[in-house]
Amino acid sequence: MPARAQIATSLSAALAGIESGMTIGIGGALNAGHPMALVRALMQRPVRDLTIVSGFGGMEIDILAGSGVARRVIAAFVGAEGVPGLPPLLTWAVQEGRIEAWDIDEGILLTALRAAAQKLPYTTWRCGLGTDAARNPLCEEATDDRTGLPYLRVRPLDIDMFLYWAEAADADGNVLGWGPDFGDGGFVDAAARRIVQVERIVPTDVLQASPDRVAPWQADIVVAAPLGTYPFCSTALSDDVPWLETYVSTMSALRKAGDWGTVRPALDAMLCLDGDDRAFLERVGVRRLLELLA
Repeated sequence: MPARAQIATSLSAALAGIESGMTIGIGGALNAGHPMALVRALMQRPVRDLTIVSGFGGMEIDILAGSGVARRVIAAFVGAEGVPGLPPLLTWAVQEGRIEAWDIDEGILLTALRAAAQKLPYTTWRCGLGTDAARNPLCEEATDDRTGLPYLRVRPLDIDMFLYWAEAADADGNVLGWGPDFGDGGFVDAAARRIVQVERIVPTDVLQASPDRVAPWQADIVVAAPLGTYPFCSTALSDDVPWLETYVSTMSALRKAGDWGTVRPALDAMLCLDGDDRAFLERVGVRRLLELLA
């Protein structure tokens, strides 16, 4: 039986094992389920040169790229529904050569994660042949000796830490999910360590009331951060599209001015990075949060 999960006393404590140069996976999809509280705390740590991997990334990829925390981004998508112009900082950084970006097909990404989870030198994938998707550095075209048909050998994508959100978890790392995982499960299986940000930490018998939604032993570290997906949605609150639009317009203006020196101070101010996550939510305001409660 796996060891019990560590219950972190703070977001900072949960991230203590992250070091410069690591490969960090981040969960969530489109406008839902992004572990934003963990990402904001990650930006407060003295780490650099991270490789960030995401299936359907959002604003978190943009701020990590724009702040200099990330050296490389590997993603199938970065953006948000209803928010044109996201990600302004990632686009700017890539265009100026400040960061390396791999645009990876979702199927190839999940295949690479499966290879990592199974500790294999590669796994196989048939889609993407003859397209730019197959030119990904993780891929190599080969021929099936039995059928003579081409296929892709997809090498493993090793993940040092995976940060993701779930509704709840217990002290054993059993996680209460919601709906489809949008690829988070592939990261959970592949990652050496898993940190889950939850709305609440509960006794195991609370999870037993919804056995169809419980994934056993899915986390090594559990940290509570209520409403911590803001400005994205969760089972606790709706997404705040106007706030995201303000973020895009603010960062796009900095991009237009062309001064990278103004980016980090602007992010610090907008995300309250001189304080903790509670300070950020206080900046958002009780009235606005109440409007968004699901």
